[in-house]
Amino acid sequence: MNPDDANGQTLVPDQRMEDGVLPFQPINNGQPASRLRFTIRRELEFIGVVVLAGMVSFFVLRIMPGYRVAGISSQPAPFTPLSMPSITPSLSPQISQAVATSASPVASGSPSSLSVVYPSTSTTAMQVSPDGTYQALLQSKDDGSGTKMSTFFTSRTDSSGSATLIYSRSPDAHTFLTIPYNTFSPGNRYVFLQETVDGVPHFLVFQTSGNRFVDGQQYLDVSSLFAAYTSSEVLYQVTGWASDTLLIIETDYGVGPSFWFDLAGQTFVPLSTRF
Repeated sequence: MNPDDANGQTLVPDQRMEDGVLPFQPINNGQPASRLRFTIRRELEFIGVVVLAGMVSFFVLRIMPGYRVAGISSQPAPFTPLSMPSITPSLSPQISQAVATSASPVASGSPSSLSVVYPSTSTTAMQVSPDGTYQALLQSKDDGSGTKMSTFFTSRTDSSGSATLIYSRSPDAHTFLTIPYNTFSPGNRYVFLQETVDGVPHFLVFQTSGNRFVDGQQYLDVSSLFAAYTSSEVLYQVTGWASDTLLIIETDYGVGPSFWFDLAGQTFVPLSTRF
């Protein structure tokens, strides 16, 4: 660098080094002017940015479909759809026979006689008596062909005796059975089951031993007996036991009066307190 500038001023080197470059300060009547800030490192950074931008532009133009770098065509290349060979699915005789065998037995071998066989299912619900000595089990089976069977039975939890069949029926799509939480009476002498038909609950009381009642009935339908007792209220729910022979009944969706059902006399007792 020429130590004399265009105005005849004398440039003297600054004693400090910045960015690896020795700047010069012009002397103008003894007063230092603004030092130069443009360094070699900044020049290299600027050049690097320009080169990087050029490479990115070239790469973008290169990968864009339908555009060519040489000549920079502004029109996309014509699209040519791919033609796929026609494939007709078919099963080999061995595979066809396997599918027919696993789906259903075919009487005549005609495809029109094929039918689907669903697997059989079985579920079991259980409630244990308050003292833990008895258990009530409700087993529901579906053989896969549309035939269903629900079986309600009791047994001792210590496996000292065989299970006692209490009740069984073949429900349809509008009927299902459930075991209430407080199904056992305090002395485990009685047990009740909820059977819902078309959305209407029926509460059935059985003897845990499987024996019939004195009048020969297998069970007492509390809902039917209550409907015959009064038409002012509708039985809503049987919540449990007040004693070994008294069931607690709620009416009118829980907002009506409560009743006791006495199994001994098969009578209803209105209560002053709502349960």
